Amino acid sequence: MKKAETAAAVFLIAAGVLCLTMSAGWFIEPQFTAVMATFMQVCLWMGLPIAAAGTLYWHIKQSRRQ
Repeated sequence: MKKAETAAAVFLIAAGVLCLTMSAGWFIEPQFTAVMATFMQVCLWMGLPIAAAGTLYWHIKQSRRQ
């Protein structure tokens, strides 16, 4: 993919996650801090496995080059 396509995909995914967490946050407690706390939790729970998989992929890719 080109950089513009990747940026558009990342933007749309982030917007979707923000919309989902906003609705969940407003359902739990209608305050902006609750929405942002829910958003941060979702980002961490999504980011940790993605970072782990990326690190594993990078490590395997580097070991095959040698």
